[in-house]
Amino acid sequence: MAQIAFDTSTKVLAVALADNNRILVETRVNLDSYTHSEYLMKIIDESVSMAGISNKDLNAIGVVKGPGSFTGLRIGLAVAKGLAVALDLDIYTYTSLEAIAVSQLGAKEKVLTMLPAQRGEVYGGLFDVSKNKPRLLGDYFLGNPLEFAKKLSVKDDSLRVVGEGYLKFKDEVDEILGSKIVNLPMSSHISSAANIVELMSYDTEMQLNKVSALELEPFYMRLSAAEEQRRK
Repeated sequence: MAQIAFDTSTKVLAVALADNNRILVETRVNLDSYTHSEYLMKIIDESVSMAGISNKDLNAIGVVKGPGSFTGLRIGLAVAKGLAVALDLDIYTYTSLEAIAVSQLGAKEKVLTMLPAQRGEVYGGLFDVSKNKPRLLGDYFLGNPLEFAKKLSVKDDSLRVVGEGYLKFKDEVDEILGSKIVNLPMSSHISSAANIVELMSYDTEMQLNKVSALELEPFYMRLSAAEEQRRK
């Protein structure tokens, strides 16, 4: 049976189709002119068609629940719910930060993930990736990336730093962490739905992180601008 996975938490639209955890089709779109609402279902349909299967061959969905773009997350979760109800599919959910960290699975160094959060801030998390799945160390954070980098700079450990939030503040973060940072290819910093399939392969076997369409909720770390204004 096949699995579909997608990430709409950032401006990158990432979709992957797998069969028994073997990637059949993967798409990553990183163009400002693309909108997730316009292209997500098109890419899913094209992926299924390219693989020579039908929607009835799907048995699970992997989706990122946040944190990230409020609009992007609403689109991704709405599509996940719709497909799950229509096709009776299991849903597996992941944070955007662990979905980036899993690209470094098996590394001996800890992985710091950073994603843009606007207002000069990032969403972040520190992970141990030495075993079967990224393990969050402490709590997720939302704030100034340089303040968090300074806290890590007092430790002797080498770090793998990934994510678009890191790229945005790369010069400043590198200056603080210096030689601790392991250089990684550019592809490591961009959302990949194949990463979600990697997480699903473990969770399907262990029956972890599975939710129903009714239980599926976004993971927000701050209020939207509209909600903040309403409360004021």
